[in-house]
Amino acid sequence: MSQLSCELPSRLSKINAILVHTDISRFLQIASEIDDSAGTINFLDGYYTLCSRHFNSHGGEVIKYMGDGCLAMFKDSNCEAA
Repeated sequence: MSQLSCELPSRLSKINAILVHTDISRFLQIASEIDDSAGTINFLDGYYTLCSRHFNSHGGEVIKYMGDGCLAMFKDSNCEAA
């Protein structure tokens, strides 16, 4: 079996990292129980704050928030913390 390989464009570089994705279980049910868009936004804001604090305290970095999800990255020496 042959192995595929490709060259990265010069503007890109390889890194060692672990990506972590989280989301809120049963979010739609929770949001319907809040029954208020401002309340749902406040709930998500609290969740985003919690994610940022947790990942940052372990050497990670939040890359993106996506609805009720969060994508974080742990690079090189911080991979064990993931």
